[in-house]
Amino acid sequence: MVVKNPKKPEKTGSTARQEQCSLAAIYYAYRKGASLNTTIKDKKSREAQFELNVVLNKIYVSKIPKDWYNTFIEQAQVLCNFKLSSHKIGSITTAYDYGWYDGSSPKGVAPADTTTLLQDIWDLFGPKVWKLFGGQGQKDSWNTADVFMVKKGQDKKILSAVKSMKEEFIDNSKTEPGVFVGSINTLLTQYVNSGILLPISLKAKTSGVSMTVKPTNMHTWDNKETIDVRTASFIKNPWMYFNVFERKGKLDFGGGPNKMDGGNSLQYFAQFRVGDYETKYLIEQRMAGTGTKAEIKDIKLTNKGEDKRAAAQTGTVPGYKFRELIYDYTGEKEDDMVPAKTTHLNNPDDIKYWSDYLIKVMNDSTVPKSIGNFLIKVRDIDENYGGKPKEFIQRLFEIDEMIITNPRLAEQTFKVPVGDYGPKLRLKLKQLRFLWAMIQSKQKISELITHLYYLAAKQNISEADLNGPFLKIS
Repeated sequence: MVVKNPKKPEKTGSTARQEQCSLAAIYYAYRKGASLNTTIKDKKSREAQFELNVVLNKIYVSKIPKDWYNTFIEQAQVLCNFKLSSHKIGSITTAYDYGWYDGSSPKGVAPADTTTLLQDIWDLFGPKVWKLFGGQGQKDSWNTADVFMVKKGQDKKILSAVKSMKEEFIDNSKTEPGVFVGSINTLLTQYVNSGILLPISLKAKTSGVSMTVKPTNMHTWDNKETIDVRTASFIKNPWMYFNVFERKGKLDFGGGPNKMDGGNSLQYFAQFRVGDYETKYLIEQRMAGTGTKAEIKDIKLTNKGEDKRAAAQTGTVPGYKFRELIYDYTGEKEDDMVPAKTTHLNNPDDIKYWSDYLIKVMNDSTVPKSIGNFLIKVRDIDENYGGKPKEFIQRLFEIDEMIITNPRLAEQTFKVPVGDYGPKLRLKLKQLRFLWAMIQSKQKISELITHLYYLAAKQNISEADLNGPFLKIS
């Protein structure tokens, strides 16, 4: 028996409402026979669609934006038309139970038709396995499914099989937890391939792009230890503007005073081909609290044959995985020589270290990049350190020290709020390290480009990766 937390918090907010609306649309398509706004004329089907619309509005609370309503309906349509979940729209089936990965009581689904299978599997894993993914609260790092469907009565059978495997691999032997998770993923993949379990990852519909279902992490490795990356390259080379400007009324970084130009982010556009499938994406390394995060968005082909940035994020590279990649390629921790925002950088050792670091990144020619002109243009201050990276770093660190020791003087000097400068300066230093990781990857740059995307999308690039199988609707 799985021991659950006494009070397991359910996700709240707009994302929670959207996930529950998606599940309600799927539920009404299968269990109630809703028409999903197709041309079906059957009276019961049309009544079920009307009932679904009422339920969606109750779940969403406020008026549903048209693009989100279309997302909910089209997600259900493409799932019905997918081979593993094939269902004639307008007909009724009692074959499934339905689950929401972030809650046990999804709105719009009858209690008798709900399941908590994926949550129960995660709870069953225990501390040794949770540690692999960054802790108990990081279940999305194992499986990115938002909602799921299970054939009636099969959830108990699947959970029993997982429990038996845990006793064999973890409780009664010294098997590595990663081997156990890989075995569980193989087991679940078999259930997904047979249509018994359908873990579903949901993304907002991108206007002008037809939604599709993509089976993910269901690769059989055979004698290969990694996927076959055929090509990978930058579409737009990395850029990380190291200029100081006033942006949105604050002391900030960016490419120019009147436009974003990436702002505080390090970004690039890339494409890669694995097998017969080509993927294009945008990555953005930006601030997240006191640390950094690397977010990725797909570039999708519209129905008119044009590239368009996806409406929703593909995902975020897990922080600990991002830090591991930095270390693998550089031998350095992401925050090496990057002190807390209240610790001074304006000393000879830090100035020498980071000016040398900036120079070696600048002088590299293997990875084309843009890092700005070393300008400081804020109100009456107009300083140009082009060609003088050491002097530029020293000036940045002087500003940082002024803000730490006398913030009032700093604001009087620049005539704008300066409170975010320290964390953003430290972000720029970490971005230099990310650029150095790309440079150090050398012949493995294709692998790095691909691996970052796969980590964000929770897709496995090698047999050693431990993300569970799911169906991605986007």
